[in-house]
Amino acid sequence: MKIIKKMLFKISYLLSWFTKKNLNLIYYHDVVASSGHSYMKIETDKFKEQMEYIKNNIYNTLTFSDLKKEEYLDRENNVLITFDDGWLSNYEVVYPIMKELDLKFNIFLEVGAIGKKENYLTWDMVNEMKESNIVGFGAHTFNHIDARTIDDGNVNLEIIKSNEIIKEKTNLITKDFCFPYGYYNESIINYIEKLGVYDRLYTSDGVSIITKNDIKVFGRVGIENEDSMKEFINKLEGRYNLYYSTINRIRKSARGEKQ
Repeated sequence: MKIIKKMLFKISYLLSWFTKKNLNLIYYHDVVASSGHSYMKIETDKFKEQMEYIKNNIYNTLTFSDLKKEEYLDRENNVLITFDDGWLSNYEVVYPIMKELDLKFNIFLEVGAIGKKENYLTWDMVNEMKESNIVGFGAHTFNHIDARTIDDGNVNLEIIKSNEIIKEKTNLITKDFCFPYGYYNESIINYIEKLGVYDRLYTSDGVSIITKNDIKVFGRVGIENEDSMKEFINKLEGRYNLYYSTINRIRKSARGEKQ
């Protein structure tokens, strides 16, 4: 199985050189001092080394508001760095590092956890980072549920009220939404698009940018604690996007989901 995975990574890497992308997207969750694991927790030293690479190699880091302007389309080496959920470390660890390096990043907020759950951000922290102009904020539902289960029965809490709370607490009108767990399908994209509340949706499978009427879907690739610097750089450059998007399509097909 490892041999097959390695071969698929190689194919994805080679094919990536034939597709020009103005923007690549990566994501993290929590940042910890030790015992990092997979996509959920990356160790501070590794994270800082990765950010220093981005800084030293003159990448253009963006916030969600930069995507709205679309001026990045005229430049190369653009990267959108995102964090899911709203972990406390995003303020205590990530924010100081990014300020020091003058890099921008973004956080998708699990709204029901902010100021409520241990090890999550408070609204005061969110507002302080917002005022710095190097941090963008998006929505990640109220209860971090599988977005495919959002319907007329819970949409008011998971999307509408979540947006209202963000507006009330920060004066931000949220136009960016990330699918919790990376779970999505065509039905939920259509449902959210009809609501007319978001301009941009974000997946966790590296899918190429999709434009659907007035909404865009952006594919991100997760950074794992176990990634070597070479693997991180390849993800940063979008070399493995085809691998992740293909694997996700195969999994959806196996579950009988509409692509």
